[in-house]
Amino acid sequence: MHSLRHTFASRLVMSGADLRTIQVLGGWRDLSLVQRYGHLAPGHCTQAIERIAGEFHNRIHNSPISAPVVSLAERQVSM
Repeated sequence: MHSLRHTFASRLVMSGADLRTIQVLGGWRDLSLVQRYGHLAPGHCTQAIERIAGEFHNRIHNSPISAPVVSLAERQVSM
């Protein structure tokens, strides 16, 4: 039963539920307990970054003003 509480909290965290909602649903008195129970899967942070990168990429390429993308290695900064 104890491991089900970890799974319950972790899945809610990874689905985007806020910690206060998880606290109420899980019956925890303190938010620190929610943070202890709510673990992220190893690939969860990577997927979150990839979603942000995808959104950024879509906004650049769907913009009416389109400029070529230059990698940081190719970019020269004059001082």
